[in-house]
Amino acid sequence: MDLFCCGMYRSCSTWQYEIGTEVLKYLCLTNGPAEVQAIGYMTGPEYDLIRRAQRDRSVVRILKGHEGHHSFTNAMYRGRAMGLYAHRDIRDVIFSLMYKRQQSFQEIVSKGMIHQILVNDRFWRCHPHVLVQRYDDILDDPERAVNEIAEFLHIEMPAGTSAQLAQAYSKDANLKRTERLQTKLAEHGLDLTNTTNAEVYDQQTLLHWNHIRSGPKSWRSLASAQERMVMQRMLGPWLALNGYEADDLEEIQVKSDFTKSWRLDEAQGFLRCHSREFSSAYHRWSKPLKRLLGFGAGEARSKALEKVAQPTNSA
Repeated sequence: MDLFCCGMYRSCSTWQYEIGTEVLKYLCLTNGPAEVQAIGYMTGPEYDLIRRAQRDRSVVRILKGHEGHHSFTNAMYRGRAMGLYAHRDIRDVIFSLMYKRQQSFQEIVSKGMIHQILVNDRFWRCHPHVLVQRYDDILDDPERAVNEIAEFLHIEMPAGTSAQLAQAYSKDANLKRTERLQTKLAEHGLDLTNTTNAEVYDQQTLLHWNHIRSGPKSWRSLASAQERMVMQRMLGPWLALNGYEADDLEEIQVKSDFTKSWRLDEAQGFLRCHSREFSSAYHRWSKPLKRLLGFGAGEARSKALEKVAQPTNSA
């Protein structure tokens, strides 16, 4: 069996990966001996390769990803995989991405990230065997969220384990892990002010050095009037469907040139998003086409610490 931690960006998908890994260790209590392999982040095309290679039913693998792919669909509809999905107010996701990737609101729109979030959400929720959790519920009662994951996987854990895991992977505990990662990166001489290093993460925990912000930050205190208008128009139906409060735009007045500008950004984002989808589905020959169309430049890519951090030479 495989377990996909496929939640929305910036919405506790890494937490689900951490908790899922720990919960799976108790699988032998109910289903006999099993080896748990924590694979880390993996794209659909990468999973397609290992899916075909892996035939050992005594091995349970857990991996993290966000974008959909036909290899994930095949595994889930054939009963070979299950999924953990978490969602959040997408307006907060946007401003969290802006902070983490060191990008502007306009860049998030034009690079297709809002479109991608919606595409990913539709993909994972239409599949069977997927546990859907809400970001706010995880933060409000992490112990209950741990129990939900264990029950979903039909795994019995010793008494008190859920509380221990909730504490071990709390927001404060993970914040300390990211601070240690920042220290390690500094020791390796990595320039964290360089935007190319904004997506560096630890291979074991999957936490990025800037994964967690200390203190509450809401889109309501960060978004401009124009940005609020764009988000409501792009996200209004999804927000209403998922029980998130709509924004009141009655007092907002925007110039016509701004409306034209954001519509161009939205159109560019639409093309970039579906370019990524096309590239994933037909990855063997789509790269030259993407380069020709200019859709590959400037995309944020996560990078494992082991691949970017080289120790500095001592004097």
